[in-house]
Amino acid sequence: FDTLRNPLTVATMLGGVYADARAVTADEELPKRIVAAASKRGGHSAFTSILFSPKTKVSFEDALLEVSGREAAPAVGLFYGREDPW
Repeated sequence: FDTLRNPLTVATMLGGVYADARAVTADEELPKRIVAAASKRGGHSAFTSILFSPKTKVSFEDALLEVSGREAAPAVGLFYGREDPW
């Protein structure tokens, strides 16, 4: 887990989930913030569940409709971009 949970490894993995890898290099703080969050209580489980999750079967548009139709916004939302491969 500690091998995966370092900024360089996280940045490399993020390069594979964004349609445009420049999104990762444009925000040098993103991998650091992910590592910091993964270091907190429960972070290990959250980090690995996201890392090893399969691609969703719900389309981007359907996911947006699902969230926009709720009365209250979720506390946390993890969304992929329309063009992202993951």
